[in-house]
Amino acid sequence: MTNVYTRTGLPNDDGYIYGTSADSQEPAVVENLNRLHRLLAKNPQYYDEPISIQWGLEWMF
Repeated sequence: MTNVYTRTGLPNDDGYIYGTSADSQEPAVVENLNRLHRLLAKNPQYYDEPISIQWGLEWMF
């Protein structure tokens, strides 16, 4: 990880509360908007390649 959202400390959750309000649109539209927001919250720039460590021994006789 290279960055996280400040509200949650996670790279894939910005803390937005997914719900419907009393005067919201129909449920299918709200669900599609929530799905789009969750997709956009998973910012690929917040991730980086993992660090790899290689160990080895060499024996010479």
